[in-house]
Amino acid sequence: MKSSFNSCSFLKALLLLFLFTCTVATVRAEVTPPETAALYAGKGLANPILLSVEEQAWLDQRHTVRVRVADSHPFHMSSPEPEGISVDYLKLIGKRFGIHFSFVKTGSTTWQEAVNDLTGERNLFDLLITIKKTKEREKHIAFTQDYLSSPWVIVNRTDSDFISKIEDLNGKQVAVESGYVVKDLLEKDFPQIRIVLCNTSSDALQSVASGGSDAYIANLTIASYLIQKYGLNNLKIAAPAPFGNHDQAMGVRKDWPELARIIDKGLIAMTEAEKSEINNRWLSIRYDYGVNVTKVLIWAAGLTTVFTLILAVVFIWNRRLRREINNRVIAEEALKKSTDLRLESSQMIEGIINSIPVRVFWKDKHLVYLGCNAVFARDAGFADPKDLIGKDDFQIGWSEQGELYRADDRVVIESGCARLFIEETHISPTGDTITLLTSKLPLRNSEGEIYGVLGTYIDITARKQAEDALRETEALFRQMFERHNAIMLLIEPQSGLILAANKAATTFYGYENSKLCTMNISEINVLPAEQIADERSNALNEDRHYFVFTHRLADGEERIVEVHSSPMLFGEKRVLFSIIHDITERKQAEVALKENVQRLELAQNAAKAGIWDLDVVSGQLEWSSQMFNLFGLDKQKTMASFEVWRSALHPEDLEIASQRIDTALKAHMQLNSDYRILLPDGQTRWINAVGKGEYDIQGRPVRM
Repeated sequence: MKSSFNSCSFLKALLLLFLFTCTVATVRAEVTPPETAALYAGKGLANPILLSVEEQAWLDQRHTVRVRVADSHPFHMSSPEPEGISVDYLKLIGKRFGIHFSFVKTGSTTWQEAVNDLTGERNLFDLLITIKKTKEREKHIAFTQDYLSSPWVIVNRTDSDFISKIEDLNGKQVAVESGYVVKDLLEKDFPQIRIVLCNTSSDALQSVASGGSDAYIANLTIASYLIQKYGLNNLKIAAPAPFGNHDQAMGVRKDWPELARIIDKGLIAMTEAEKSEINNRWLSIRYDYGVNVTKVLIWAAGLTTVFTLILAVVFIWNRRLRREINNRVIAEEALKKSTDLRLESSQMIEGIINSIPVRVFWKDKHLVYLGCNAVFARDAGFADPKDLIGKDDFQIGWSEQGELYRADDRVVIESGCARLFIEETHISPTGDTITLLTSKLPLRNSEGEIYGVLGTYIDITARKQAEDALRETEALFRQMFERHNAIMLLIEPQSGLILAANKAATTFYGYENSKLCTMNISEINVLPAEQIADERSNALNEDRHYFVFTHRLADGEERIVEVHSSPMLFGEKRVLFSIIHDITERKQAEVALKENVQRLELAQNAAKAGIWDLDVVSGQLEWSSQMFNLFGLDKQKTMASFEVWRSALHPEDLEIASQRIDTALKAHMQLNSDYRILLPDGQTRWINAVGKGEYDIQGRPVRM
């Protein structure tokens, strides 16, 4: 890709746009909450999130999620305390949903051992914070969407041979992390490369820096961070690796797919300000890649001046001809080395631009293309970026939209101001309608004059579709709220005002919806207003969720209800979401049953008769209160059992009383047995026992 433009200003502009674009590349959603009857989950920082029933149920179980943290700078670091971009993302998501993430330092556990643990017994980890998604791993791991992306590059020493492509590493020792996907790719596609396995990225870089390995296939972001952090000044980014981008997701234990979906929704709902704050915290370190072009030009100009003076001196002082010729040779070698370094740096930059997923292009003041990266060329319908040079928008795949794009370019060039993050609808060469997020800024030379425009865009069609899906889900949930058979209310926790009620609620209470939604819950609940306020506070603070109240209907009838109430987000406010069930009939049945039991107790006491129930299979014996009285035992201190009954029998009646029970059960006869018992005070009492056996379908006794 060749073009004549100021490389320094272009690189500054490109890096600025790339950082802006990477910030918004993560899928986000901005769903405006409805003004009424919308129910959200998430304990709110920004953008409330709608959860499914399964996801909310998972949150209600209050799991502690063990997260593996290793030294994968700047995404996650274990020393001195767990930190990094990915750790901060999870902390924010945990705060939003009330999830307790426990960050576990990896210790001596290798990456492959961590993967094996997550897909096996899960003794150590429930979540791997960064992991490459593959079809094989998806069989055993629940993945989130990719949320980190950085190109694979080749790192070697500054004194190493020139490397422009991965084939230059054939026969050399190349460091990779054990268990990483790139190891399998090297073994499959480049078998002549000798692989050196390392436990961490730091180990791999140290191996190259110390000469233990010739090169390292690295994630660009991680490698750049570690080179700067540890001062590995003898290392450089040599060339791009042919493996595209190192896209990473979070990997969750397979039996917790709800957690993966909750994390996805948390990432979607994060605002750009939240992402920028986290990214800037860890990516604010300054990096200098390759050659400083300005310094090279100054050096070359100085050498040229010296060389010219040397030539003049040669003509004046012929006696020093040999020495000056030697100086000239030295100067030429230095200039050649400078040119080679500049070529190497240019190739590296071209490789990086071609490996990133963001589309990049640049035009002159006449809106003619000066260059682009490989993915932009493919979008435009060209196989090689060089084929686009010299053409305008009317000569490529979107000619019908050409004037629209050129108008935007002219605004940027004429105003000298950037246009960032503009959403545009685009018709691709294949006829598909997609949505692009475009940014453009003016290109300036060293004098500050504008000579063109630099642009980038990313395809956000999937993100827009996700936003539409969220809106549809929200509408579906609102419809469910309105049509559900259960009585549902939304209550303002401080005042007790009813904010929303579904159809089932208006039917039950007998009020029109417009009337019910202006009432206070104290007009329905018969408890004193102060006590109702205390119970609302308990629900809001999540001290209690279940209540039993008496509610008064519009016609004055009072009904006993059970209420399940929890705090939820309603727009920007926390409200109480209450589900109500009428349990009047159940409570009445419980009262009637209690009265019957009391009557039976009174009858037994009057007749001085006790009731006993023997489980023949288990030997378990149950006595009524009167039975304990007959045997002179304290019900609070003694538990009824077959052994307690036998121990109370008179020694002379022990065998005959037991035999009569066995005989009655075997003969399917009614038991009618008289026997003596010894009371605790030593007195003897005669007992008449009457019983009837119960049998299973085979005729075997099971109960008397």
